[in-house]
Amino acid sequence: MRARTLILLAAAALCLPAPGRAESVRMTQFQRGMRSLGTSVGLAAPTATSGFDDAVRDGPTAILRYTSYRWDWIALGVEFDYAMFRQKSLRGQERSLFSVHDAAVLDQKLDAMALMAFARVNLLEERSWTPYLLGGAGVSYIQASYAAVLGPPHPPDTTVSGSASCSRLTVAAGGGLEVFLVRDMSLTAEARFRRYQLDAGRFNATAAESLSYVLGFHYWYGVD
Repeated sequence: MRARTLILLAAAALCLPAPGRAESVRMTQFQRGMRSLGTSVGLAAPTATSGFDDAVRDGPTAILRYTSYRWDWIALGVEFDYAMFRQKSLRGQERSLFSVHDAAVLDQKLDAMALMAFARVNLLEERSWTPYLLGGAGVSYIQASYAAVLGPPHPPDTTVSGSASCSRLTVAAGGGLEVFLVRDMSLTAEARFRRYQLDAGRFNATAAESLSYVLGFHYWYGVD
């Protein structure tokens, strides 16, 4: 019994921080003057709100972000993101991004790049972790392509292909959770809605909307 007690006391002693180390292991708190560079990767999924999910499939997305805290709980920043919406095969032209006469089968895909300015609001103060809300706007570049198999009256296996692109406004809104892992490194989990404006003269739609889910790491500097 005495040996067991000694073992428990020794284990507890190992778990206690050594004198003078408490400050070194204290996690960073979000505060004015902090800045970060980060990257996130995840999945972008087309939504049904604009019929975009009938035209393409979900695909990978990546974000590069710079963040600067102007106040203790409000940050401003810029980011570049890329989303690849994978190819989807359609029968006929229902919900197609393109007008292809006599198409029996239509395969299409879309790539989207965006440069955006954003504002972020933390929902907790004086913490080393916080849920947050984020919103912003910027400019996007959309590149889409298609390959179609034509039906009657064309000969069997007649194929055509093409592409279109445009630059338009994009807006985004979302929320997430960020927590410091060590003093200058944090982990984020985020979900966001994005709307890409499309050129109605080049596409059979005026907008493409998606939801993305990403995980990211951020390096922080300017930390006291």
